Formats: sequence, C-alpha cells, structure tokens
Amino acid sequence: MRLLMFVTIATLTLACTGPTGPAGADGIDGTNGVDGKDGLDGKDGLNGLNGKDGLNGKNGVDGVDGASARIIESIHCGATLEGTNVLSEYSAAMFESGDVFVTGTISVSDMSISSAHFWSIEQNGYTTASVTVGTLDLMGTQNGGWWTIDLDRATLTKVTTYHDTDASSGQRQWTSNPSTCVHNFY
Repeated sequence: MRLLMFVTIATLTLACTGPTGPAGADGIDGTNGVDGKDGLDGKDGLNGLNGKDGLNGKNGVDGVDGASARIIESIHCGATLEGTNVLSEYSAAMFESGDVFVTGTISVSDMSISSAHFWSIEQNGYTTASVTVGTLDLMGTQNGGWWTIDLDRATLTKVTTYHDTDASSGQRQWTSNPSTCVHNFY
C-alpha cells in the first residue's frame, strides 16, 4: 500500500511540471461600475481682452424748443405798514412764458427777512403769486409769528398778512395803495 501512494504522488508531481497549454478564449465583458463623484472646480482663467467699440447709433430727433426766459414786466411795491414801523416790499418779474418770480421782504429797524418763489401759470394762486416771507415775530410773546405778501397784478393791490396767535383772530392784514407800486413793461 505504501508503494501505491508513492506512485500517486509522483503522478501528481509530473502533471504539475508539464508544458503550459494554449490560452483560453476571452470571457464576456462585465457590467460598468457606478460613476465616481465629480472633482473640484478648477481655478478661473485670466480675463480675455476687451472687444472693439461698436458703431455709433443714429442721431435722435430734435427736442422741443424751451420757453423764453425773457422778462416782459416787472412790478415793485414797497410801503411802511399803517400804524407800524414795518416796511413791506414785494417784487415780481413776469416772463414771456407766463411764469412769475416773486420776492417778499419784511424789514423793521435793523432786522430784515426775505423769501422768493416761482409761480407757473398752471398753479393755483398764480394770480396773486403769494410769497411766505418767514418768521419775524413782532407781537406779544415770541411764538413764531410769520408773514405772507400777495399782489393782485391787475389792480396792483398788495396785501401783507401777519400770522400770530397773539393777534386777534390769529392775523392782522394791511392793504397797500396801488400808488406804492412801480410797474414796468419791457
């Protein structure tokens, strides 16, 4: 029995040392694997060169001519208000377009306040073109008394109004005679 075992081992040994046989046929391709994760974004590249300027566009249509800024009339009215030492002055410059530029001034001793306003022919109040002169409190306590001056340019009647809670009915009014006005035409 011993001999038989030896032969079997020897046969196995001889079979392992024999020549290599030809390669077998290729097998069937396997399935594709799962896609991998995206990689990180790369750095931005350098900016490119600026392109050439394009052609000029067409000229637009001409605009409408503006209104004339020529002054055609001026009025100045100035007088001391009756029973006071307050000087009230009103000046108006009327333009060819119909617009009016007005100034108003109230002066007493060494104090004076002035204001100006532009009025368009389309605005309410244009006919008297009121100007709010501002605060110059001359009655009772100093509580913000203020002045307005209006002029009816057709009659040259100037109305100066002082607004103050210390005045009876909250205001006092003076109407100046048209003879205190100078009206010029150009």
